[in-house]
Amino acid sequence: MKSFAKSTITALIPFSVGVLMTYSFGVGSGRIIDPRSGVVVTEKKDLPDHSSPLLVAASEQILAAVDKAVQAAEKATQAAEKAASTVAAAAATDASTSIHSKSGAITSPYDSTLPQQKRDGPFQMPINGERFSIFQPIYDTTISVSQLMAPTKDFIATFQQRIEWVGPMVVEPEPINKEIMTSNEHAKFMYLEMMKNILTAMAFSNAERSVPPKTKLQEGEKLSLNPLNPTLRSTGKDWTFAGDTMTGSARMDNIRDLLQDVVKNNVEGDYIETGVWRGGASIYARAVLATLGETDHRVSYVCDSFQGLPPGDRSLDRHDKGWESAYLEVPKEIVADNFNKYGLLDSNVVFAKGFFNETMPPLSKKIGTLAVMRLDVSTIYDYCFIQLVYSIFVCNSNDDTCTTSPCNIL
Repeated sequence: MKSFAKSTITALIPFSVGVLMTYSFGVGSGRIIDPRSGVVVTEKKDLPDHSSPLLVAASEQILAAVDKAVQAAEKATQAAEKAASTVAAAAATDASTSIHSKSGAITSPYDSTLPQQKRDGPFQMPINGERFSIFQPIYDTTISVSQLMAPTKDFIATFQQRIEWVGPMVVEPEPINKEIMTSNEHAKFMYLEMMKNILTAMAFSNAERSVPPKTKLQEGEKLSLNPLNPTLRSTGKDWTFAGDTMTGSARMDNIRDLLQDVVKNNVEGDYIETGVWRGGASIYARAVLATLGETDHRVSYVCDSFQGLPPGDRSLDRHDKGWESAYLEVPKEIVADNFNKYGLLDSNVVFAKGFFNETMPPLSKKIGTLAVMRLDVSTIYDYCFIQLVYSIFVCNSNDDTCTTSPCNIL
């Protein structure tokens, strides 16, 4: 008798002669057990000699029933397997269809083997040099964290619904943020405040910890943890434990204000951040652009070594050396995962991996216009190359007021 299912059904049948028959079937074959002898019975001839006539008669009926039950179950299993195969094939078709955008371009964040001609984005990537790479993580990085948050538009719609429901029941003496906002504007503000507090980990309240900044550690030394200090966190004077940015709340507001001003005044150009750590500030910038409907045509350039601080150069400053802290070494995969978990990873998010002297020259040949530049440096060595960034993207030969970097290494 064939096995046909992983579940097991057991029938206990009492008899007046004082025996108890157990019938079970499932992973194994159907069987009858004589409890007095422990003999497994599959046919009438297998019954022990001492078995009662009642047991013999019952066994014949049960074995017949077993055959019918097994046959019915085998048919049901075959039908279920066929149905499951059909559903799986349909799901595969849906998945294949869903990764195509309206333009026909594949935009799946999980396919790293896409032909160049089928990629969306500002220019052809990846671009790889000896010590740098410029790429789109949505295509070129394995994403290991699922999207945890709904799309921006869904949050805004939900928040707006709540505002319009509660609004008529209350009176607001003074407008929030000193401005009179529509329900849609208020909903966008709610979303950005939520994102800011999650990214800075202020949303975790007492569960969050404060890490005192320290970039020069002795061998084996570890950073200490303190209770969250909201004042330090607001001003960016501590490092987060659970969050994704060490940028203080006030500077996060500045990112929001700058991007909103750029869009309001029709300033063309993209966003660039040099020195991103876990990516939180760039993720927040992307969230702001999403509320403004600007993610389709404004690129976010996310530039970092993704391996910690540069070596420094004592020829520039005698203290500019020994910048080491594993806490600051965040691989590109983790930053890409962070973008994805907030639902803000798309083909217009571009990573430039390498120290700035290695990434900025080739990147400058691809970038058209920049509207907002957030340049974060850790060493004098880095500072000189930020001067290079400024001279590359801002200065031009016809502008006498714009000077190039004072650093000789350039």
